[in-house]
Amino acid sequence: MRTIFNESVSQVISAKSFERAQLVDQISKLPSEPASWARDAIALLDEIARSRNPQVIFLPQRLSVSTLLTLQSDPSELALRIRRPMPSHTDIYAQRGTNFHSWIEKHFKSPTLFSDDEIALESGGSDLELEILKQRWFESDWAKLTPYEVETSFETVLGGVLIRGRMDAIYRFQTPDKDRVPGNDFRYEVVDWKTGKVKDGEELANATIQLAAYRLAFSRLTGLPINLISAAFHYVAENQTLRPADLMDEADLIALVENVKVFQ
Repeated sequence: MRTIFNESVSQVISAKSFERAQLVDQISKLPSEPASWARDAIALLDEIARSRNPQVIFLPQRLSVSTLLTLQSDPSELALRIRRPMPSHTDIYAQRGTNFHSWIEKHFKSPTLFSDDEIALESGGSDLELEILKQRWFESDWAKLTPYEVETSFETVLGGVLIRGRMDAIYRFQTPDKDRVPGNDFRYEVVDWKTGKVKDGEELANATIQLAAYRLAFSRLTGLPINLISAAFHYVAENQTLRPADLMDEADLIALVENVKVFQ
């Protein structure tokens, strides 16, 4: 049996033009155990061939800001998503976040006309956790302020790749006299509402790419110097605002995209 197996494997290795159909036919003539060995050998040889000739996957020319985070944290996972796109699945937590953002956008745009019952109808029913998030947000300092802009969409180019996103809210503040720059009496802060748990460590460091992209996008949209723009996460459930230091600048963001334009 082993002689038959060795001969079959030798054929696979040496025959450059050996057709897979012929190979399958040869295996079918083997007893069950050698046939199993042969199939395993073929699988290993296929894997070796793939490793010697890796598939080249190009970064798409249009990306969302959230994709930038995956590009930084797990480029292999992103390459797999690009190669084999899968239908997206929205779980209850993601849906709750979407509903909260919808509610807060409507609250800002027409606070006296908007009823809380509307969001319950749109989301298919009442959600106690969503109601808690709303209450926690009303307890925050942000609820006492009027945003400069809400749900601001943008497109901006980084390293030849179009980046698309949407900023939850932008607030404008009077600049203190000691920090005032001639011609600019205000400073701005981009705020991203987070309905999940507070992040820290490496997870937070990766998430700050989102704030860096928003800050740069708002600077490009308005022509404002980037040093007049800050960015923050507000974790609604914890009523905690985080302003990470040392956000990526324009050069850092471009390098992130340009360094991984091709996956192998």
